[in-house]
Amino acid sequence: MKDESDQDIQRLFAVAGARRRPPEDMASRVHEATMEAWLALPDQIEPELPEREAWRTVMPFALAATLLLVTFIGWGILRQPAPVVSEVGQIAFASGAYTVRGSEHLVLPALGTGALINTSAQGRMLIYLTPVTHLRLGPDTSITLHNNGEIWLHAGRVYIDERGGAQVKVITPWGVGITDIGTRFEVRHENDTLEVAVREGAIDVALPSQTIGARAQAGTGVLLHITADMSVERNQLSTVDERWNWIQQSYPPFELNHGTVHDFVNWAAQETGLELRFENQLVEQQALTATTLRGPAIYATDLTKNQIAAILETTRSFRVLPGDEHVLVIGFAN
Repeated sequence: MKDESDQDIQRLFAVAGARRRPPEDMASRVHEATMEAWLALPDQIEPELPEREAWRTVMPFALAATLLLVTFIGWGILRQPAPVVSEVGQIAFASGAYTVRGSEHLVLPALGTGALINTSAQGRMLIYLTPVTHLRLGPDTSITLHNNGEIWLHAGRVYIDERGGAQVKVITPWGVGITDIGTRFEVRHENDTLEVAVREGAIDVALPSQTIGARAQAGTGVLLHITADMSVERNQLSTVDERWNWIQQSYPPFELNHGTVHDFVNWAAQETGLELRFENQLVEQQALTATTLRGPAIYATDLTKNQIAAILETTRSFRVLPGDEHVLVIGFAN
């Protein structure tokens, strides 16, 4: 029985009718053209494969080409440039356990934009946002460094020491924003309460319905207690209150053998909350160059006015003069 396709061909022939006879020289012309094409071919000619066998031969090469293309595309994706992460700070000191995420493209101690930092129950950290803007983290604290001028506090406590005129803003979980105006201040978000303490200078606190200010003066700081309903309680707080003691654990010891007298008393005042004064300009100038300090490294947690005075006595050139409780006055030794 003939195949249906053969029958279709027979019908086409019937419809088309007989074709005209080709010219007499057609056969010779076809023969000559065929011979010329044959002679132009290479010596070794592969026999033509049936269609199915030809496809089987081509299949491995097609598959290999596809795999190569996929690999190339995948490699291109993997070779995409890494996200640009700008450095916004450096870890200057840390004690206890802590974790840092979001700065994988930088090498610690460098911290990048968006770095998420968590400290343990015994963790403390000092971060230099700039040479004159320092950030300290207390225990059980979680923050995100949005940039070196904005910190997101998720939980715990932070202390900002800004002495360069650049504003630093702390955003709390309640959306309250605290902006410094050249100051030292602390923000705590613990036990479902928010507290802002100003040790030096001034801050602005942006609440949903209003912005309030707070300024420290003459050894007296300000403590703001803010509840979830945005009510605010304001109290005075001494700049040498024990509340500030935790920040002294977030700073490396001072190497007495490697600093000037000015370096030491400036650091001591910074850590204790004392207001540093010099008896006169000559004393300050001499303190800038005097390197007569001797002794082991001293921790900020050991600092008292008496301890500072004892260290200066070893110089035989400087001493602590009598003054108010919150003032550290430096003068020449008798």
